[in-house]
Amino acid sequence: MRKSALLVFALFVSIALSAVHAAAESPDYPVIEGVLGITPVSGSSAFAVWVVLDAEEAISGFEWYNNDSSVVFPQVLAVAGEYGRPKPLADAVTLANSVVGLSQGWSSYTFSQPVTTGSPGLYLILRLEEGTDYSYAGLGGGSGVGYVSGTGPNNCWITADGVDWDRLDSSFQMAIRPIQNANKSAGVLRLNGAGSEDGIDIAPVGDCNIIVHSAPNPFNPVTVLSFELPTAQHTRMSVFDLRGRRVRNLVDAQLSAGSHSFTWDGRDYSGRLLASGQYLVRMEAGSLGSTTSITLMK
Repeated sequence: MRKSALLVFALFVSIALSAVHAAAESPDYPVIEGVLGITPVSGSSAFAVWVVLDAEEAISGFEWYNNDSSVVFPQVLAVAGEYGRPKPLADAVTLANSVVGLSQGWSSYTFSQPVTTGSPGLYLILRLEEGTDYSYAGLGGGSGVGYVSGTGPNNCWITADGVDWDRLDSSFQMAIRPIQNANKSAGVLRLNGAGSEDGIDIAPVGDCNIIVHSAPNPFNPVTVLSFELPTAQHTRMSVFDLRGRRVRNLVDAQLSAGSHSFTWDGRDYSGRLLASGQYLVRMEAGSLGSTTSITLMK
C-alpha cells in the first residue's frame, strides 16, 4: 500500500475483526471466520472486490455474508479496469441503491440490469452508510461483511475517503461473490474496457425508461437538461464523450419526486471548454436510467 494511504488508514480507520458463530449453511458457501467492518464510517467509506470476467460473461447480481439487517448499503457500484487498485468512487457506475441483507447470514441481490465490461474484469463496490460504524457482529452491530480464510491473490480493498484504497492481506477474503451469467444481450450495461478512461460504452442501454430532454440541442454555449422522477431517488447524471470518458458530473444527490433541471455549459471538470461535437448524457436513478445524445456547437 502507498505510504500516504496507509497513514490516512492508520489515523482515521480501524479494522474490526471479531469471530462469529458459523451457522449451518449450504455446502456451496464457505465457512465464515469473522466479520470485517470499519470505524468510523464516512459517506465515502466502501468495500471493493475484484471480479474477473470472461469474454461472454456478465454479472446479474451478487451474494454476500451480511452483518446487520438494520443497516443499508446506500449504493452498490462497479468500475471497470485492470487488476491492481480500484478507481475513485466518483468514477464508478451505480448498479443499485439502498441494499439490505440479513443479520449474520448469506444474502443476495439481483440488479435490474446485468453489467459487463470489455476489460479483464471489474471492481464490485459496496458503499457504506455514514455513521454505521462497526462495533460487533450481529443485529445492531453496524456495517460489516463476513470474511473467509484465503491463500490466493489479494483481491479485496477498503477505502475511508472514496479515493485512496488499501488492499487487505490475502489471508482475509471478503465474503462477497458475484452472480455471473453468459448473457450479453442488448439490455446489459457495458462498462468501458481497458485502454479508455472511466465511463460507459456509447451504445444506449436497454432500459431507457426516463426521458431526459435537452434544450436547446444542438447548443452553444449552454443547454438545459430536464427530466421527471416518479419517486424520490438518489440520482446521478454525467456527461461522456464518444470515447466513453466521463467529462463532467452534473448531479450526484438525493432528489425528490417531480421535475428537475440542470444546466451544462460545455465545460469539463477543470472548467475547460470542450471541443464541438456529440456527447452523451447518462442519467441513473435507482433502477431507472437513460442515455441521451447532445451536440455542442461553437
